[in-house]
Amino acid sequence: MRIHSGDPLHTRIIASWRARASRSKGPRALATRVGSLVIAVAILRTPALGAQLPPFTAVSAGGWHTCAMEASGSLWCWGMNDMGQVGGSGPDRCNLLLEGFHDVPCAKQARRVPGDQQWKAVSAGGEHTCALTGDGGVWCWGSAHNGAIGAPARGECKAAPGAPSQDCVSLPTRVTTESSFVAIASGYVHTCALTASGAVYCWGRSGWGVLGEAETTSEDLLPPTRVAGVPPFTAIVASAFFTAALDSSGQAWAWGAIDYAAMFDGGRYTPNRTPQPVAPGVSFRSLAAGARSICGITREGATLCWGVLPSRADDAPELRQPPAVHTPVPVGTWGGQRPTEAQRDAWRFRDVVLGWRQGCGLDAGGQAWCWGAYGAQGFGLSGAFVVTPIVIEPTLVPTPIGGTQRFTALSAGMAHVCGLSAEGVVSCWGVGLSGQLGNGRDKSSAAPAPLKSSSK
Repeated sequence: MRIHSGDPLHTRIIASWRARASRSKGPRALATRVGSLVIAVAILRTPALGAQLPPFTAVSAGGWHTCAMEASGSLWCWGMNDMGQVGGSGPDRCNLLLEGFHDVPCAKQARRVPGDQQWKAVSAGGEHTCALTGDGGVWCWGSAHNGAIGAPARGECKAAPGAPSQDCVSLPTRVTTESSFVAIASGYVHTCALTASGAVYCWGRSGWGVLGEAETTSEDLLPPTRVAGVPPFTAIVASAFFTAALDSSGQAWAWGAIDYAAMFDGGRYTPNRTPQPVAPGVSFRSLAAGARSICGITREGATLCWGVLPSRADDAPELRQPPAVHTPVPVGTWGGQRPTEAQRDAWRFRDVVLGWRQGCGLDAGGQAWCWGAYGAQGFGLSGAFVVTPIVIEPTLVPTPIGGTQRFTALSAGMAHVCGLSAEGVVSCWGVGLSGQLGNGRDKSSAAPAPLKSSSK
């Protein structure tokens, strides 16, 4: 991935990854030391290899891990587990093909998250996971970096053999707050939650103003703090660089790098640290947040997107990055494309999700359509995080995925996508080097592969 020299957040994230191999304490520190008795209980609660998976009701793809929830309220996670974001320790090792990350703790198959909580919602973030219980309580685990889990570090994790210990929390830890929540959204290093009355509380790293704080005395914000000066919201989404929400009229609001495209136009850009209305005059019924773009489905059923659209194709010179888009445009029209009438009908999605450089939509029949670039050589935060043959050919045009497979919901992670079928089966595709596809391997897949609870 080509890094723009004028993009300070890219530089900061890349530097933080490199620093992990040489720093044991400081801004990148993340933490959790768990007593031997608790670890023993966590191991006893982990399903035996080969155990049959239950039908799931929801799925959430994070940076390099994934979680799914079953009807009984149990939660299962898999993928990168260097910071305990999957829950508990281990149990596998993955090779991410990056210097210092050749033997990383991961889970190549689904594991039940330790604890007796009855979960009702889950959101997988960059290196952390947050979930809601039936009483509206919020619990988080994984990287304690910058306060994303809403609690102080209580232990240590190792990213790889010989690497310094990092602060983390590997078991669900309740976030201290007097509020009760109905929805949760985890960004890369921050988290926001929505109350029944429509109030939003955020915590974690305040970079770019993603927490909605006009004035901050620290880069990290704890405990959860209410976002002020906004109407009641009905939905909320979080990205690496911004947070967005919908009010009851369908108006979209955003704070942080809400016009991230401006940086790619060669001009100076100042992020918005307080929520602002975006896409005025358009009424949405849902929103999706990508790393540098937003898509929304209007109340009339059209899918509109803007920002730096997820279609960069570094390994295909003939597919250049389309110009940044500051106002919403119909899906599939960026780069000068003119969809046919049949394409426009097929692309009237009932759900849309965005990752780092990919997007997917779900049509009325449950067919997944995807566009962008993921799995290509050079993909990743540092431009060399994934060195693998192309998994899916980069494309600017939504393309059917999965053959005859049909889904009821989709979720996009950093470089992978997961779909949930009507039968409750989770299938994932894209980059899988940290086990985030859950198919028992640390390999990538161009086609949706069903989740497994065994590495065999």
